[in-house]
Amino acid sequence: MNIPKNVLNAIEKMSSDELRELNTVIVDTVNSRRRLKNINAKRAFSVGDQVAFNTRNGEFVSGIVSKINKVNIKVKTGRATWTVSPNLLNKV
Repeated sequence: MNIPKNVLNAIEKMSSDELRELNTVIVDTVNSRRRLKNINAKRAFSVGDQVAFNTRNGEFVSGIVSKINKVNIKVKTGRATWTVSPNLLNKV
């Protein structure tokens, strides 16, 4: 861990309520950064782009972007339409 010692010392002195509040701030910050990363990744794609990704089972799938939703991107393959996070897509 690369957390500065003064931060660790401050955390050790916090009450349970302060720790819960800090947790909320940290979770909100992480979620905001993920959303921003997702938005930036989504901007790299357009309908009609040839893309590829790996499924949860490790299968390599390629297809064409058919729709760009608010959060995810629809990718049409020969067999199905997948809903994929833009962070998992690569242009082919």
